[in-house]
Amino acid sequence: MTVDYRTSFVTQQVEDGVYLWGALVTDRSGRALVPTGYRAFVTWGPLGPAGEAALFGEFWGWLGQLRSVAAENSLGLRAYCYNAAAEDTQTRRIAATLGSAQGAHHQCRKRGGSNGRARLSRPRRSPPPR
Repeated sequence: MTVDYRTSFVTQQVEDGVYLWGALVTDRSGRALVPTGYRAFVTWGPLGPAGEAALFGEFWGWLGQLRSVAAENSLGLRAYCYNAAAEDTQTRRIAATLGSAQGAHHQCRKRGGSNGRARLSRPRRSPPPR
């Protein structure tokens, strides 16, 4: 798969939960279909389970839109996370508290290299017929 869009994301957390989901989008297609650069999903107020879930929902919805744009335009998208253990654990935990599988079935896997990045992937599906 050609990687036309690439996003790298990271979380920051405190004892109360994840207060920041940050994503950096790179467009290698040159088509400018999505905004590039850094995007932060953050709250500085009291967090709690509801606030954390709302913040995750905002991030996951944005990532879903990015995936949709790529799919609708037959472009490749790869999403990487800085620390597979941390981002994967938090994504699964928060998705489970939402009572939804919207984020629970993704999987972060380490890729080669010493930079600590990982690839966010979903179970493989057959491509749609053309």
